[in-house]
Amino acid sequence: MGVFNLKARKSIRVLLVMTVALVMAAGLTISASAAVKVPAKVAGVTAIKPTTNTVITIKWNKAKNAKQYQVNYKKATAKKWTVVKTKALKITRKGLKANTKYNFKVRGINGKKYGKFSKVLTQTTYATPGKVNIKSIFPKKRTAGNITLQWSKAANASWYEIQPYRLNGKAFRANTSNGTTYANVHETKANTWYGYKIRTVNAKTGKFPAIKSAWTAMYYACTTSGDRVITGVKNKNSNIGLVEYEMTGTTPFRIGEDDALIPTGFVDISDKYTTQIEMDKLYCNAVKFPDDYKDTEVAGNTYTVGDSFKDQSITYIEISYTTNEDRPANKSVVSIICGDDGDIHPYEWD
Repeated sequence: MGVFNLKARKSIRVLLVMTVALVMAAGLTISASAAVKVPAKVAGVTAIKPTTNTVITIKWNKAKNAKQYQVNYKKATAKKWTVVKTKALKITRKGLKANTKYNFKVRGINGKKYGKFSKVLTQTTYATPGKVNIKSIFPKKRTAGNITLQWSKAANASWYEIQPYRLNGKAFRANTSNGTTYANVHETKANTWYGYKIRTVNAKTGKFPAIKSAWTAMYYACTTSGDRVITGVKNKNSNIGLVEYEMTGTTPFRIGEDDALIPTGFVDISDKYTTQIEMDKLYCNAVKFPDDYKDTEVAGNTYTVGDSFKDQSITYIEISYTTNEDRPANKSVVSIICGDDGDIHPYEWD
């Protein structure tokens, strides 16, 4: 009887220990489950500087109990959200549409627990401005001490930056223009070449810094000498951008010395049988032939509009380049146009 009671007591003791262990284990399981807490609501959602017209980066503050985050975003006018998950505190979305508003909202995740979404952030994709077309650039006015450039308007341009250069490549201070013209403010010398690069700025970027386009390639222009003034006007009937220049002043154009003053224009040679050649032209009041010019009849002479030439009155003097399919600009030519019928007398030089 005593032995039985002893064994019974031992069995009961073992059962109690096992029961306590099971209860403790169950309690630990319940406690562990209770430890998974709902993340706090995400705050501080804000946009970081857009890098291109199709990218938005947003960031947010760390939320308590959040192990990762769910980001929902969409066009502001769309109904369906796109869902992305991340463990970081920021995310970048690429391939978006330019000049478009997007909505973003973020919430924390802890296991199977989801926190409340943040306030919706609305952010616009800002457009990278269009690059200035270098073929549209031309010197609207040139004197011995000034060069005024003009170009075609670029998309999404708030203003333009102009970087002038000396011929040796050393840069002057960069300047800005609210329109599509620029009159140099750097020191210039007569009969000297200068280089210019232009880029577009889009300042309509809210609180973010302005977005800038790439620079154009270098565009070169030469100042005049004497009392010459060269002004240019774009020909609206030209598909390429033909510019017609007029040179005024008493200083004549000197053949073989003033080649830098001749505009070259642009030549479109897409098909040698249907070549479209449009060259800029320079009209001047007077022209001087050198003493050793190959045509001895005009060598050493100066001719002015209104003078008598070959028994006719000079109507105007035109200077340009001759062109063909193989050599877009191989020779310069002076054309003296006379009389009411416009008789043309061309004189070429290499």
